[in-house]
Amino acid sequence: MRPALWLGTGLAVLACSGDRERPQLLEDPKPEVEEDAGPRLDLPQAEAGCPVPEEVAQLCGSEVIPVSTEPLNLYFLLDRSGSMSETLDGSLLTRYQAATQAILEVLRTVGHRTHYGLAIAPDPRAAAATCDPGREVLAVTQGDPACFGKAGERGPVLTSLATSLAGLGPEGATPLGATLQSLVETLPELEGETVLILATDGAPNCNADVACDADACIPNIEGFAFDDEDGPIACDEAFNCCDPQLTVPGAGLNCVDSARTETVLGDLLEAGVRTYVVGLPGSEPYRDVLSGFAEAGGAGRAGDTRYYAVSDSEELGEVLLDIGLAVTTDCELPLELVPPDRDLVNVYFDANAVPFDEENGWRWLDDGTISLEGEACDELESGNVFGVEVLAGCPSVVR
Repeated sequence: MRPALWLGTGLAVLACSGDRERPQLLEDPKPEVEEDAGPRLDLPQAEAGCPVPEEVAQLCGSEVIPVSTEPLNLYFLLDRSGSMSETLDGSLLTRYQAATQAILEVLRTVGHRTHYGLAIAPDPRAAAATCDPGREVLAVTQGDPACFGKAGERGPVLTSLATSLAGLGPEGATPLGATLQSLVETLPELEGETVLILATDGAPNCNADVACDADACIPNIEGFAFDDEDGPIACDEAFNCCDPQLTVPGAGLNCVDSARTETVLGDLLEAGVRTYVVGLPGSEPYRDVLSGFAEAGGAGRAGDTRYYAVSDSEELGEVLLDIGLAVTTDCELPLELVPPDRDLVNVYFDANAVPFDEENGWRWLDDGTISLEGEACDELESGNVFGVEVLAGCPSVVR
């Protein structure tokens, strides 16, 4: 959080090739099938930019049964205010660098399952001491094919986003309320479900229509002081640094913009967009504010701290990945086609057979829906599975 006052100072997806090893879910993931046990599937096409792995082409089955999934839209709003330039304790990374790295990592893991986009606030094209609303860095687009994530690499979409974020840096105030207001006009219009992740190290300001006492004034909350012609002035209980009568430029813009932000988050939720709020180090004085945002956004956690409060870069990465996996993974697989014989269907994770097992494999919910259970569902939700194939034509592998 940087006060405006002192701105100038301060899944039916074919698996793709890759070398990365992953933990095996099953004791015997590859079924032993004799040469005449059933037809082999010829897969002449691949995902854009990815070859068809030989092991996928050799799966047993005569027909791919596509999984009928509508990719979720995963959208990030990242705070790039001046305080995001502060270095995290025990790290060489700034808050901004840690946040961008964590976002890129979660998109490398789940990007093939989703469409994603990102906006930053404030707008980097404006002057340094800016309260201008943020702008979109990446419009919502389909993520890279699964083979890049499986190989531990960034595809062209993610590489482009990484380059854009690296060319920007922390600067300015925190006009999150105004930026969210602009997203109300665009995110609900996207096709399919949309989830927003808001990552900030403080509270929004920059609302000229808000007046506040010292207890809601950001410079007072954070213990700032400034030099006056009569000497240093501390922002404390005796002196409200958000008093609009002050001659210091921007004093009236430093009130916490909580009411407008909560209203906008509620509008987004009403339009079908849930918001997960992630508080980076530095956001601790605004626990109640951010908890209110999480509640208004429809993704509040249990307990007094309703938002996702993180203390370091490792925890930030874990939290963002947990959210990303939770919203992009579904263990129920609705099929676009009903197979003629349910006993001649197999499910594969990255070309490894998942056995028919109602406790730790897969089972039928109905003729057109498969449910992953127990260990199989856990494995899919872990982020280690990049391709899920459902094939018909060979006897089901049964545990």
